[in-house]
Amino acid sequence: MTEQDRRVRRTRRILIEALIALILEKGYSKITVQDILDRADVGRSTFYDHFRDREALLVACFDNVRDESRREIDAMPGASPPDPACPAAAIFAHAQRRRPVYRALCGNRAAPS
Repeated sequence: MTEQDRRVRRTRRILIEALIALILEKGYSKITVQDILDRADVGRSTFYDHFRDREALLVACFDNVRDESRREIDAMPGASPPDPACPAAAIFAHAQRRRPVYRALCGNRAAPS
């Protein structure tokens, strides 16, 4: 991943957090870009500077989960021979720590209607 400006990272983070919170509250299919803007307290042009639409923001949420999981798996100490259960344990531990995110992205309210 290329290094991003601190302001870009912050804006993307607050937009992602707003989407996750809204999904948990009312489900993805009922969320509008305006809802996201209101929750994140950013302007429409700022949103579109970072994301094409709300679907692109949703994909960014999944990308973040994947990247976090990958970093945790990569940071695991190497065993000889490697234990095939270790990556699975890391993924489940990550899901436990990030439960609201997983609930929003994988729960029944996340699916587009």
